[in-house]
Amino acid sequence: MDRLKQSTINLSWDYLKDNNLRTTATKPAELERVHNITKTVSPSFAKGGGLIFFLHIPKTGGTTIRRSFRKMKGVDYFFARHKTDYNNKALPAIRNVLENKNENNTVFVEVHANSCPHLLELRQALTSWRETARKNGVPIFFFTMLRDPVDFAISYFNFFHVQQILGVGAHSERCAPTLENFLRLTRSNPQCEFLSRGGTSLIGAQSPANPLTERDCRVVYDAIRETMDWVGTTEKMTDDTLLVLSNLTSSKRSSFKTYNGATHVREELGMKDIGESGLKIVLARSSFDTTLYEQLQIDYA
Repeated sequence: MDRLKQSTINLSWDYLKDNNLRTTATKPAELERVHNITKTVSPSFAKGGGLIFFLHIPKTGGTTIRRSFRKMKGVDYFFARHKTDYNNKALPAIRNVLENKNENNTVFVEVHANSCPHLLELRQALTSWRETARKNGVPIFFFTMLRDPVDFAISYFNFFHVQQILGVGAHSERCAPTLENFLRLTRSNPQCEFLSRGGTSLIGAQSPANPLTERDCRVVYDAIRETMDWVGTTEKMTDDTLLVLSNLTSSKRSSFKTYNGATHVREELGMKDIGESGLKIVLARSSFDTTLYEQLQIDYA
C-alpha cells in the first residue's frame, strides 16, 4: 500500500467545499444517508425479489461475481456488455422488479464495458431507481469494485495486449510482454476514465487532445458516493465484497470461488519486470485512480 501514498489528493467534502468544486447540490448528510442505507434499511434478498446492481470496471474481479451468482437459485442474472443488452434485457428486468412484478427471484444486473452507459450516464437512473424502490418497499443494493492502480495496469496490459484471447481486446495492439511495451501502452487513470467516459473510451490510444482532468475524477467520486451502497476492492474481494453479498442473499460463503478471467500464456508481465523506474512512471499516470482507490476505501470501510 505504501506505493499508493504518493500524489494523493484529499477528496473529503471539506476539501471539495473549500475549493468550490462540489459537483452537485447534494449535501454531505444526504450522501451519508445513501451510503449507510444498508445499515439503516438492512435489505435482504433471501425471500426473493429485489435488485442488485453491479457496475463492473474491467479487470477488477467481476468474473468471480458473475460466476458466483449467474446460476444461483433464486437469482435472475443479466450480463450487459453492450447497449442492446442493457436496453432490451437489463432495463425491462429492472423496471419489473422495482414495480414488484418479479417477487420470486432477485434481479442481479451487471453492467460491463463496451457500449453500455457509464457511471455518469447512469447516475440519474440509479437515483430514480432508489426512490422507486423506497416507495414500493423493494430491497436494492448498488455496488462496484476498484483495483490497486499498479496491479490494474499490469492485468489490463496482459489481458488486452499480451493475450487477446477469444477475440477479447481485438481493438488493442498485440505485443510481447516487455517493459517498453507496457510503459508505451499503459493508460493514464483508466478506472476514472471508464467511470467517466465508458468502455468505448478505452478503445485505442488515449487522445492527448482530451485528457482526463482532476475535476473529471472528482465528479466520478461525487457520483459514486451518491449512488453506490458499497465499493469494494479486488485485493479484498473475498473478505469484503463476497462477504457483503453473501450476507445480503443469505447464501453460503463457501459457495463462492475466485476466478481469473484471463487465460494464462507462457509469458506475461509481472511486478518483478517493472522495476522501480517503471513503477514511478505508472504511479505518476495513476494519481487520480490512486486517490479514488484510497479515499473510497476510507469512505466504505
